[in-house]
Amino acid sequence: MLRSPRSAAAFAVLLSLAACGGGDKAASDTVAAAIPDVQIPELSLATLQEVTKELSSDAYEGRAPGTPGEEKTVAYIIKKYEEAGLKPGNNGKWTQDVPLVEITAKNATPISFTGGKTPVTAQYARDYVAFSWRVQPKTEIKDSDVVFVGYGINAPEKGWNDYAGLDVKGKTVVVLVNDPDWQTKETKGEFNGRAMTYYGRWSYKYEEAARQGAAAVLIVHDTEPAAYGWNVVESSNTGTQYLAESKDGGAKETVANGWIQLPKAKELFASAGQDFDKLRDAAKVKGFKAVPLTGVKANFSFDNDIAKKMSRNVIGVLPGAKRPDEYVLYTGHWDHLGRCTPVAGDDICNGAVDNASGISRPRDTGAGVQGGGCARPQHRLPRGHRRGIGSAGFEILCREPGVPARADRRRGEYGRAERDRPGQGHRRCRRRQVGTRRLCRKARQDEQSHDQGRTDPRKGLLLPFRPFQLRQARRADVQLRQRRRTGRRRRRGLARKRRKTMKRTAITRRAMNMRRSPTGTA
Repeated sequence: MLRSPRSAAAFAVLLSLAACGGGDKAASDTVAAAIPDVQIPELSLATLQEVTKELSSDAYEGRAPGTPGEEKTVAYIIKKYEEAGLKPGNNGKWTQDVPLVEITAKNATPISFTGGKTPVTAQYARDYVAFSWRVQPKTEIKDSDVVFVGYGINAPEKGWNDYAGLDVKGKTVVVLVNDPDWQTKETKGEFNGRAMTYYGRWSYKYEEAARQGAAAVLIVHDTEPAAYGWNVVESSNTGTQYLAESKDGGAKETVANGWIQLPKAKELFASAGQDFDKLRDAAKVKGFKAVPLTGVKANFSFDNDIAKKMSRNVIGVLPGAKRPDEYVLYTGHWDHLGRCTPVAGDDICNGAVDNASGISRPRDTGAGVQGGGCARPQHRLPRGHRRGIGSAGFEILCREPGVPARADRRRGEYGRAERDRPGQGHRRCRRRQVGTRRLCRKARQDEQSHDQGRTDPRKGLLLPFRPFQLRQARRADVQLRQRRRTGRRRRRGLARKRRKTMKRTAITRRAMNMRRSPTGTA
């Protein structure tokens, strides 16, 4: 069954610099602190088929954290890492503990929208879904004003703010999924057109609404811009949510997050005297102003079953020789949804694509490098947990990397490259000039936002991690430095020329003054 990812565990491989040589040394020295030249071994079709078939079988029960399926999955990954010649990557251990909080919504009431021309009711699971990332036994939204905030984007670097001049504290915001220019056929435009940026991700909508102080956020589901049907939304958001255990119990999150079906959203807007289609078109234009659904109040509630469990990341390392204190990190998640709502009597969400297939890549990468593939860094492959808003297992991995406190280079199976600065946990971030673009990396990011070369809205551009693009970035960096050096030389030369000219002018003027003086002195 196709399910949207909502998971909590990670696997990883670290490859330390350098398992083998290669690359232009002069260029490497010039941009040594930039991006190392790493050759990625080819993916073995046999390995992909073997690992995917095994981990997506019913024997693993959907690989939910804290179940017998986790025990089998962790044991299988360790076995494959050993076969690939990897070593334990967490201070001599294969696994890393990940304390989780599980929150499962129960007894959800329908959403009641009152105060409009006619009351509008949305049934749970059929018309809407909602859940909470706050660790509290009951979630209740009562008499909350409803506001349409377009795409719910606050992008200062683009001059775009759908929340400008708006106070949404205690209110329910309705937002559109994807970016304003998602219908652009090319990857051009304010938000990269068809290539969704992180601003378009549902996780970002929740994050920004929480930063703005909203009580609840409802994303309008539309199949084309969302890229999946309502069945995916329903199955992914009516079950258990996994969070990394935190001190504040998620107090900074919105009270409730959710989705609402497009027809029901149109009915709601019509009840408030608004044309949904016109407002949706208006929201695509910079300068859009949020529209309150005047008089409309939202009411709904649900209980939360809360449990704490200990899960595990799996970490392997392939030691390097030349630069053993630097790392290339290949990451992904091993878990899936476990048992879900039965379909034709089958209640196991096997998770072949998400993410049994992805687990094969780090194992294959480690074997490829060990077998002669050229990669100068030490390689480290953790496998573990992640969740839509962030990554429970990856948060733990960033807090306790299991390696010396030096910057790691992190790469996920979806093609992201992240640069971290030590000692700042999952919030750490480093700015670097590469070519003419500013790069900034943060480890705590939903890995699904990177499969199309998407961007992190708060921290800058995320480049797809492909060798030819890295070489282009290296060349661009070298060229930029050369231009800067040439510019400095040119400016110094012009300055010397000006000084000489000024000196000659001063001598000439002095000689002329001496001729004109009756005494022959200046």
